[in-house]
Amino acid sequence: ELEKLGANVTELRFLQDQLIQEKKSNAQRSASEIEALNQRIKDLSTLLVQKDKEISQLQEGFKALSSENEVLKSNKSELEKEVTEINLQKQELATKVAEASKLKLSGIRVSGMNVRGKALDGKGKTFKKKQLKGIQVVVQLADNAIAEKGSRMAYLQVVGPNKLPIFDLAKGSGTFNWSGEEQFFTAKQEFWYDSKEQTLVFFYEKGSAYSLGTHEVKFFVDQQYLGSSTFVID
Repeated sequence: ELEKLGANVTELRFLQDQLIQEKKSNAQRSASEIEALNQRIKDLSTLLVQKDKEISQLQEGFKALSSENEVLKSNKSELEKEVTEINLQKQELATKVAEASKLKLSGIRVSGMNVRGKALDGKGKTFKKKQLKGIQVVVQLADNAIAEKGSRMAYLQVVGPNKLPIFDLAKGSGTFNWSGEEQFFTAKQEFWYDSKEQTLVFFYEKGSAYSLGTHEVKFFVDQQYLGSSTFVID
């Protein structure tokens, strides 16, 4: 029991070995030797009683430690639960802040331009193919006090009825990364965002005639898609 409880049993092992040797001896013993042996047995009995008390004390100590350990485990579990909840709250808050800090589109307007650079009468955003030379896109960004101030890059992507972007490298078109893929943009514009409402104006003059059908104008800032509008060519 003492060994199981981690106590020192060297003394007991020594006495045990001595008694084993005495038991193995077949020599006749004198009265004095027997008396001495009886005295050692009494001493051993006293020692064993003392060791029993030590065992009882150690067992009580282990019970107390076990109880304290259970309390500590319970407290640790509660603390881990609280830490997990705090981390979840932090993640939710970070997600909300990130979402709230994104730029917002308050409006996007598409106008058709003729060869003289004048706006066409596009009722319902429908323009005549033979009159249309280019388009003007006016984008209105909403104010956002928590959005990061600084230089931004805006991309305009005009998608034709064939679902393909309209671009012309000679007129400033190019590619940008969107959702891990390289895509063509029609026009781009670098601007400084100061958290206040502001307007961006894009002009794009196509080198050839526009196709008949519905065109979609998509607007991006950096890696964020803000919204779109459409116009029709007939």
